Amino acid sequence: YGGNYNESLTLVKEMILKEYNNLLEDGAEQEELPNFSLIFLSDGKPSDCNPGHARERTEILKSLVESLKGRFSCYAMGIGAPETEFEVLQSMVGTVTLNGGSGQFVHAGTSTVKLSQTFSQISSTMTSHRTTLLGEEKSPTANKGPKVQKDFTMRETGKTVGKKMPSDKFIVGKGYNIKRFRFDIAAFEMNREPWRWVDFANYGAAGLEIESKPFGKGSERLAYRFHEITDDTYGSKRVGKTMVAKDSVHLIERETKEAFHEDFCLVQATAYNLAEKYNTAVRTSPLLKSTTEEAKPPELRFMLCHVYTITNDKTKEDKGYLVEKMLPGKFTKYNSNNGYVKGASNGDNNTHTIELASGRVKLEEFVQSFSHWVYEHTAHKMIVCDLQGVLNKEGRFPEYLLTDPAICTRKGQRYGKTDMRLSGIRKFCMTHRCGLVCQGLGLPPMNKC
Repeated sequence: YGGNYNESLTLVKEMILKEYNNLLEDGAEQEELPNFSLIFLSDGKPSDCNPGHARERTEILKSLVESLKGRFSCYAMGIGAPETEFEVLQSMVGTVTLNGGSGQFVHAGTSTVKLSQTFSQISSTMTSHRTTLLGEEKSPTANKGPKVQKDFTMRETGKTVGKKMPSDKFIVGKGYNIKRFRFDIAAFEMNREPWRWVDFANYGAAGLEIESKPFGKGSERLAYRFHEITDDTYGSKRVGKTMVAKDSVHLIERETKEAFHEDFCLVQATAYNLAEKYNTAVRTSPLLKSTTEEAKPPELRFMLCHVYTITNDKTKEDKGYLVEKMLPGKFTKYNSNNGYVKGASNGDNNTHTIELASGRVKLEEFVQSFSHWVYEHTAHKMIVCDLQGVLNKEGRFPEYLLTDPAICTRKGQRYGKTDMRLSGIRKFCMTHRCGLVCQGLGLPPMNKC
């Protein structure tokens, strides 16, 4: 726009309000609407910089914040030498924050390293703000401040076979009380206590060993290698297979099974039950029958999870870890709660296919179809997305082992912080492409939500 800020801001306002009104027309409640963000980049003073332009710019931003009822953020980035004038950018951020929105101005300089760091900084701030908003919606008394990430060092990668990694050990009766719980979704749905105290997973286990450095990191959790251990006269010994322990990536999160892990377990258990019904629907569809006895459509399995609590006998400090099996094989993200669908934009070179009565399809199509099937099966009330995991080929027939899903709902109960509500459903609708699996299940085209 030839250096004119106001024309760009007018276009941004039109685009955002169009999306905002579409969400309202689709039935979204005010508190369910997303936070809209604008990232504004400039290399200096704009051409439209007289007092009249400044008043117009202020009115555009002020009306946008008011229309969105504060759910608007403006992140302005100045790209240029230290002496470059960015007073207008700073004023824009000030207008947004003074009228109830949020924002940040950053002078990124001119080096590529500084630019990269600045983009990361803005991205982190946006994520923290979004997480804070979701937490406020769920609990009016939640902490209003941005969450602070823990100080941690990732586990080294590469050749680590035979190398002892630093770890922490906790043994029952030696300063700690350790319990293992299973989440009972049936009890939860009847408003009863959902946590069931169960035995350790392995016979003879009397404690836990958790590596000190995480090997994986998500937006909400850190993942650590985890083992149950014995306790005898010869010292502790690992028993059973390696598992994965997850806890919060944030410092201010209360890491008890009730405060942090209940949402995860509810989402995972709900997805598990829906996947069982989906597998039955696939098995009973004539069009999805394999043409040979040596193959059959893959089933979808969500990992069952438990929570281990560790209580310090002296301080009574209580900490909980969500634990599930370590998934074998290559970890893949198939879709997400922000509209991403694997292979939707740049092709998919996956070669795992199966010949069905309706034709040859890629195995991954069964994963994508599951999200669509849930949408129809629940009468358009929700989708299960953010599907990620591995294709397990160790058995006679392949199966997808999945973890960390998200559930996006239209109204009613919110399924944790990754529930993007109607926005998440609409974004999946726009990117999902039906194939032979969707057709074989009799699902209508998902071109409008």
